[in-house]
Amino acid sequence: MEAIAHEQGTVVLLTYEHESQLVFLDPQNEARWQRRLPADRVRTSLLRGASSDRVCRASRRSEQTAGGTLPARARIEVQCFRGADGESLPSVYVTQSGSSTEVDPLLGSVGDDGALALYSETRAFAFAVPDLQQIRVLGDGRELRRSFASGKAIISERGEAIVVNSTGARFRFDAGGRWMSDGGPAQVTIPLAMGTRGDVLGLVRLDPREAPAQRALLAWTAADSLGSWSQWVLAPRLYDNALSGVNGTQVLDLPLRPSVSAAGGSEGGPWAFVANADSLIVLDRESEPPGRELRIPRRALRTPTIEGWAMLPAFRGDGVLLLRMDPQGLELRRLRPGSGRISAPVQVPRVLDSDVSSSGLAFGSDRLVLAPLTPGGRLRVAQAPDFASDQPVSNVHSGLWFDPQTSGQGLMLDVSVEAGRWFAGWFAFTHRRIPNSERGAHRLAWYTALGRAIEADSALPVEGRVFETLGRDFEGLAPTRTQVLGNIALRAIDCNTLEFSYRLQAPIGSVPQEADFAYVGARRLQRLGPAPAACGGTSLSEQSGLRSASSGSWVLEGRPSQGVLMQVDPGAAGAAAAVWGAWFGFDAVGPHWLTLSGRSVAGQPGVVDLEWRRTLGGDFDSVPTQNTRRVGSGRLRFVSCDRAVLEYRFDTLDLPRDGIAGQQGQVNLRRSDPCP
Repeated sequence: MEAIAHEQGTVVLLTYEHESQLVFLDPQNEARWQRRLPADRVRTSLLRGASSDRVCRASRRSEQTAGGTLPARARIEVQCFRGADGESLPSVYVTQSGSSTEVDPLLGSVGDDGALALYSETRAFAFAVPDLQQIRVLGDGRELRRSFASGKAIISERGEAIVVNSTGARFRFDAGGRWMSDGGPAQVTIPLAMGTRGDVLGLVRLDPREAPAQRALLAWTAADSLGSWSQWVLAPRLYDNALSGVNGTQVLDLPLRPSVSAAGGSEGGPWAFVANADSLIVLDRESEPPGRELRIPRRALRTPTIEGWAMLPAFRGDGVLLLRMDPQGLELRRLRPGSGRISAPVQVPRVLDSDVSSSGLAFGSDRLVLAPLTPGGRLRVAQAPDFASDQPVSNVHSGLWFDPQTSGQGLMLDVSVEAGRWFAGWFAFTHRRIPNSERGAHRLAWYTALGRAIEADSALPVEGRVFETLGRDFEGLAPTRTQVLGNIALRAIDCNTLEFSYRLQAPIGSVPQEADFAYVGARRLQRLGPAPAACGGTSLSEQSGLRSASSGSWVLEGRPSQGVLMQVDPGAAGAAAAVWGAWFGFDAVGPHWLTLSGRSVAGQPGVVDLEWRRTLGGDFDSVPTQNTRRVGSGRLRFVSCDRAVLEYRFDTLDLPRDGIAGQQGQVNLRRSDPCP
């Protein structure tokens, strides 16, 4: 299965045992046309060239010469269809001297004038070093050929080709095979990927100091020969591109297979390539050192394996598209390598239909295309997510937020446009497990974030700093330590949807000074609980002695660095009022948080009976958890809009070194800002 980008949609080639199908998907992911083709038992590939008005595929078949002696020859057929309606166009046949094998690459492109450019390796005899041959077929049928000693080629989605020969010289051609520029000598000896402006990331050589070979030296070279530059980076581990069909295979075993998943951003750099199951390396000529590691949290697996990554420059929009695969499913994102900003993930199920146990997939344009492995099933398409616009949050976004894909953790937000700031409490988990705990529970963790306007009359910021507060005392008497962990950003999608993204400079659960990488991630968050009246809700602003203005962040008096974030809902007319929130504090091991919920007590204005809950079993920004249990009860009594008394009684629990088990008492609460 193969997919390529086209300016009018996406072209998909499906190959089955007895037939092939060529499908042209329009921008709405509907099939504009499709054609059934004979079964292919030869080397076949789609020709790139997004601006062409035709769709072409090339098939190569090796043939022995008379008597079966070497050298052999290859016969290449190019079959084209009109892009508008799929009408068949006359096929083109070319003959290539010398031997070739099924594994030798067959690459090609079609220009906007209909000219074809084919790039195929050929050997003078069976064990000779292959040379690369470019075959151009012009609109009038003329053939022009050019050979490159030990050449290697790559082709972009738009059809531009880069060829590097044995001397390190670099040649650039347009989609029709016309020469555009020379450059060199290039540091790259094997081109791995090409950026949108023709710059190249490539493999220089295996590091001879390593045995067995587990490291490689990578270089990248700019498209403009006058401004050529290169950089060497030692890559710790490289994984095969998952779409090549070899799952989790390391690339650096001999013989070398140049299929590292890598891509450059639309700005012509920096580059990103896959380092391992969790990490990307960003190569940036402007930074020192030039290689920066980004870790993207992934779903926890029963076995620590990965099936692979795929990556390519975004055909539409900006950034790089990432596809990560594991036994539990597929995850599609968009990344800007320069800033490290990443989009919220799109989760794609691997099983398409109840009668299909597996599926083929291809990554082209800005789409992920999935198809059953047998004919007759329907295609499914997942669109790459876009970055949210820089729309700041406002007062209506105060409240609780979560992502159903990672339920059990979330965000509590307190926004004050009048004060020019937003404050967020992020309740999450570390990667550290609690010893001997049920279901391998992870340590709970909470972080705080603050975004403040630069000037009193300026707009609220999108970004803010995120802090981690460390302590081990439930009573709040021991000193705590707060440190900067990184940055988060909050962007308003609509009244009930937010994009939450982060870049943390320290690994979760580790000492920041030991960090040499950054965690990056993003989520689309939904509101938890009823929407306010400004967002279409029906709740009153005041009822049963409770006011919606009491929602926000509250300080626990006498307990520094602890607090409660709550959402107060007076309810619709005649209905009970409700409160949701979270307590950010400590137990005997470290930071700890509990969630609270309650209903107003009939006949007692301002009084809410509470239930305390604790959630275990989650992992940092990865898997949802259902392991939530009741751990106590309590009562909340509002003295005024911004003063309250909180009572708590916690059960005796069985977690090791549990600092809250059996605790009871009360604490005075004060809203961090007076009620508006």
